[in-house]
Amino acid sequence: MAKQQKHTVRIIAGDYRSRLLEVVDRDGLRPTGNRMRETLFNWLQPFLYGACCLDLFAGSGALGLEALSRGAKAVAFNERDREAFQVLRKNVENICKEKDRFQLMNSDAIHYLSTNTEEFTLMFLDPPFGMPELLTQSVELINTMPIYQSVKYLVIERSIQIPTIQLDGFVLHREMKTKESNLSLFVRAS
Repeated sequence: MAKQQKHTVRIIAGDYRSRLLEVVDRDGLRPTGNRMRETLFNWLQPFLYGACCLDLFAGSGALGLEALSRGAKAVAFNERDREAFQVLRKNVENICKEKDRFQLMNSDAIHYLSTNTEEFTLMFLDPPFGMPELLTQSVELINTMPIYQSVKYLVIERSIQIPTIQLDGFVLHREMKTKESNLSLFVRAS
């Protein structure tokens, strides 16, 4: 089998600004675009400093590394795909030298969510567009497991063809649409 070609994306702002991230070029693995990431992190900036984050479908680590770059306290990165995980590990370890600020997991996202014991302030859910059931199952676990009551901010990127997500205890704060995707920031209702 031929080795997959690799591409890069840049961290947009913060301590790691302009650093390149390697991205595996494969169906189902697609980084959030620069414009969308920039908009998202402009929305998140007031909430990021000191946040503990989970990048559940991490891919290249672009969302989690952008959060670290802009002041998040720590990020747990999870990626199931083995090749993408190796690239993720390389990206994170090459950029973030403070090992106490990140965790790397090569796990099934649903298994991780159902067995996790850590509290997070902010979660990124950006599953492969071709697997909408992963988003549905993730949201169900976040809605029902007490550990996720700590989540104050939830970012969901989904295919434009997937209907609006229903989240117990959250309100839609901001939303951005492109031809292919929908990016939503949900904030826990007070």
